[in-house]
Amino acid sequence: NKELEKDRESLRLEVYRLNVSDDSKQQGSELSEKLKLSGQENAAMRAELEELRKRLEMADLMLQQYSSQSDPSTANQQVQMLLEEKQHLEAHTHQLLESIAQLQTERDRYAQQIQEEGRIWKDKTEQLLTQVKLVAEERDSNISRVGELESQVAELKNAA
Repeated sequence: NKELEKDRESLRLEVYRLNVSDDSKQQGSELSEKLKLSGQENAAMRAELEELRKRLEMADLMLQQYSSQSDPSTANQQVQMLLEEKQHLEAHTHQLLESIAQLQTERDRYAQQIQEEGRIWKDKTEQLLTQVKLVAEERDSNISRVGELESQVAELKNAA
């Protein structure tokens, strides 16, 4: 009977520990997925930013080329179009840089959360293991004490 209670309590603690472990794994997995998605968005924006920089360089080259042509009215129209394109590209580039900075901040925050969650669950696991060890020691002590008491009772019965 005592052995069954001992086993039941041991199993109960093991189930609790496993549930805590599953929760921490799920939270870690969710945060890792957010971090991964943030990194992918960051990479896509960097690629788009590089493309915009190339287009901006081309616009600058074309602007220089058209501004050196002889027909002033056509050149002025083309220069105006290129200046507008350049402004548009610069504004878009600025937006992308802000988005990249925001994503990097988010990524760093997620990474920090993952580290903090890991530390918390490690501490909780260590506390639980310590508690399990103490309970096991107490249980063993109690079993030993019960054995001693049973021996003493048997001796007293035999003596009487």
